[in-house]
Amino acid sequence: MFCRSCGKRLSGKEIFCKYCGTRQKTNYGADDEDLHICTEKSSVSNAIIIIIIVLTTIAVGAFLFFSLRKSDEQQAREIVEYFFESVKSGDASGAIECFTPAFQEQYSGILKASGLVLSIIGLPDVTGLVNNVIGISDYQAYQEYDFRVRDPVLSDDKKSGKVKVDVYVKGDLYQTTEIKVTKYHGKWYIEN
Repeated sequence: MFCRSCGKRLSGKEIFCKYCGTRQKTNYGADDEDLHICTEKSSVSNAIIIIIIVLTTIAVGAFLFFSLRKSDEQQAREIVEYFFESVKSGDASGAIECFTPAFQEQYSGILKASGLVLSIIGLPDVTGLVNNVIGISDYQAYQEYDFRVRDPVLSDDKKSGKVKVDVYVKGDLYQTTEIKVTKYHGKWYIEN
């Protein structure tokens, strides 16, 4: 131990420095060097705990982000499945939402302009969409169809792809069709 005032070496048991007379021990009996070591150990322990907490938080956050995030393949498949669910339920707006925003705008304009014609001839709004996508124009027929969407095949850049859909009638394969999909602003759409 060294004197905290004059810096001369002491045995460590002195209360006062024998060279300059400065008090060496605290009221608690521990000398400054021991207190300094305890403080350093405490600071290092706190820093290690903080580092461990931060790293654990980052690891958990990354795990949740990547495990909960759907893959491009899942998203592309789901948009096609949603299209056919909308078609079967007669939900024209749901079916239209599956297409690119540009097509949605164009098709909405066509529906508004031809609303009177559609109401006169009695065709539901989704008929044209289904005919366009898979070539079936009979609304009553596709109500009884079973559409089985396969896993998509995406381009290398994951911005476009194709999804095959098997169309079954009464349990028998009627046709297989291929639907083009595209990614626009992070969301997948059916391309027309």
